[in-house]
Amino acid sequence: MQFNINELKNSIKNKKILAIDYGEKRVGLASTDIFHITFNPITTLQNDEKLESKINQIIQKENIQVVIMGFPYRNNSSESIIHQKINDFKESLLTQLNIPIYLFDESGSSKQAMQNLVNSGISKKSRRNKQDFDKFAAVVILQNFINEIEGENYV
Repeated sequence: MQFNINELKNSIKNKKILAIDYGEKRVGLASTDIFHITFNPITTLQNDEKLESKINQIIQKENIQVVIMGFPYRNNSSESIIHQKINDFKESLLTQLNIPIYLFDESGSSKQAMQNLVNSGISKKSRRNKQDFDKFAAVVILQNFINEIEGENYV
């Protein structure tokens, strides 16, 4: 990551965080409480012209103070179209919000989210519902972020 862990840890302390799993068709959202103990899937939104407005409404309603956006980092540091779309979306949100937005490696979050659903006994039919799946991938991004920033033994 490109940030100082101690500074970031201080900047998120006692703040409610929203995780965004950005996709070209759907965007999953999840949040945590101010103590970073509970992780809650919020919703999956369609990626359309109303997306930013809907996210802004959720941020206001949920009293979100920090945003984490999943970003698929690559070993060879090459950029793809989705990287540019995520960066553009982040910059657009920054112009509307007065809260920090951080990019965080989402590598493996979809696979981990699917495994979590399997482990929790969710039926195969329900696991195919993309509307539900993306918000659970956002939960994984948020859990991984908190584990990395606050330490594996924190949660």
